[in-house]
Amino acid sequence: MSGHAYTEDQLVEQPAIGLFAELGWQTVSALEETFGATGTLLRETKGEVVLVSRLRAALERLNPALPSEAIAAAVDELTRDRSAMSLEAANREVYRLLKEGIPVSVLERDSASGRAELPLRPNVPGGAATPPYQKGGQTTVRVQVIDWEQPANNDFLLVSQFSVTGALYTCRPDLVCFVLTRPAPELSTEECAEVKKVARDLLARLNALLVLNWRQKSTARSQLRLTIEDVLDNGLPRTFDKPLYEQKCGALFEHVFENYHGEGAGTYATAA
Repeated sequence: MSGHAYTEDQLVEQPAIGLFAELGWQTVSALEETFGATGTLLRETKGEVVLVSRLRAALERLNPALPSEAIAAAVDELTRDRSAMSLEAANREVYRLLKEGIPVSVLERDSASGRAELPLRPNVPGGAATPPYQKGGQTTVRVQVIDWEQPANNDFLLVSQFSVTGALYTCRPDLVCFVLTRPAPELSTEECAEVKKVARDLLARLNALLVLNWRQKSTARSQLRLTIEDVLDNGLPRTFDKPLYEQKCGALFEHVFENYHGEGAGTYATAA
């Protein structure tokens, strides 16, 4: 047996990393992290505790109709220095931003100026209602940070040996968890058409597959999973890599399971 078999790394850290990987988390070691635009985590320095470039991309993905200044303001608000606050108050404030969205004030944009108006975001879980727009003035919008309704759309990242340099010293936690929104690939017009065809093909097969009480039958559930995997594997553009393909398969299975209750009932009962 190896002389290093009873170290903390082998007894605790590596098994924990393996467990997270089995749960679908991406795992990365930052023990020999490189920095910059092509670095391991895209950090500029060890002083950064937030993966800002990935955060910005996630916010843009979740809030496609919001202007760049709203995204920039949300990043600034979420990452601002809270060291003067108590740990309890800082944690409570950040938790609220993650749960309810980040309120930011932006100039209203109207069609007269050739720019589209900003939409309301009433679907942010627990979020306060956004005030109505006032022409030519400021309006408050909430920038969504995490997709709570579709958890599979989020990107779960576990980083081991993540060094952080503060004012007094550098610390290196064994494991740090990051939850980000998974960016969707940019699709061409042809690829968008392929995705729509996949949706139609899948819907046609689901209508024939999901019979009464199918959710209580293990064989029917397995057949559903295999059907989804088969249709997506044969129809999705190659832009969808394996991790994204697997994520879409899982999300579709959960969606169908929750929304189709059997023959003649559920979301797809009247679908063509």
